[in-house]
Amino acid sequence: MHFSNVFVNEDGLEPANVYYSGVKKEDQAVITGPLKPWKKIEHGILAFSALPENWRFVIIGKGNKRYLRYLTRIIDKENLNERVKLLGYLSNVEKEKIYARSKINIVTSEKEGFSLPAIGAGRYGSVCTGYNNYGIRDAVINGRSGLLVNDDDINGLREAILKLIKDNKLFEEMSKNCIEISNGLTWDNTYLRFMKILEQLK
Repeated sequence: MHFSNVFVNEDGLEPANVYYSGVKKEDQAVITGPLKPWKKIEHGILAFSALPENWRFVIIGKGNKRYLRYLTRIIDKENLNERVKLLGYLSNVEKEKIYARSKINIVTSEKEGFSLPAIGAGRYGSVCTGYNNYGIRDAVINGRSGLLVNDDDINGLREAILKLIKDNKLFEEMSKNCIEISNGLTWDNTYLRFMKILEQLK
């Protein structure tokens, strides 16, 4: 079946919480579930393992017990028990607090919709590193609001994270870009884009 005149309209976001926007960044990375195999959370853990010992990694989301045990074994094998925390399900407010404190946001999914984990954290200046897959590359401008590498390239992902944490000027620039881009993703703008599409179809 062939479709023509297909338009994709970007999601909107609720405005960033002003209270959390002023929170000081910490040496912390975050990844958001659900904890499913297609999210490849283990790739994020393995990439994070190369970071300096002062860095912490927060994993948000719930998942099935089998996959959770798998992740726990990897954390134990990499001796990351003191640095990696599995927080389970969190409310949006609780996630916002973590996004505001985290410098790096990791998205390793096989695919996304319009990646809400990327743009949701971007509202608070958390820079995305991840795989250049559908949905992620739609939400992240590679080289401007994040660094994307080929799918399953854990070494490349690790190097992208290290590049950001070693180059403070690059991080600060991308962090500002994340906020600027996310601020443009309002529901009002989503509505206006949708109405423009309808006008074009008349």
